[in-house]
Amino acid sequence: MIFEINLFAGKTLVLYHKFIEVIRLAPRIMTDFLCLEHREKVKNFLNEFVYRTVFETKDFALPSEENIGEEHHTFATSKRANQGTANEAATRNGLRVIDISQGA
Repeated sequence: MIFEINLFAGKTLVLYHKFIEVIRLAPRIMTDFLCLEHREKVKNFLNEFVYRTVFETKDFALPSEENIGEEHHTFATSKRANQGTANEAATRNGLRVIDISQGA
């Protein structure tokens, strides 16, 4: 079992070095591709936590709806009640970013 893990680790390292060589040969193509992938994943990940509501008003000094504060409070309370499951899902399926510029 340990031999297989070491073999897999070695092949992963070789694959990583080949990937670095590909990036050196065609950096613009690879960065554009990876940037699009990353933006799509971040957009899908953050859409779960961003809520947008459009309020039409002529005077921004006055609230457009009555009791808007109470509505926001009840909405926030309900979201906080469900926050535990959302945070667990985000941690489990979240994006992992590794900064390799700092070194190991």
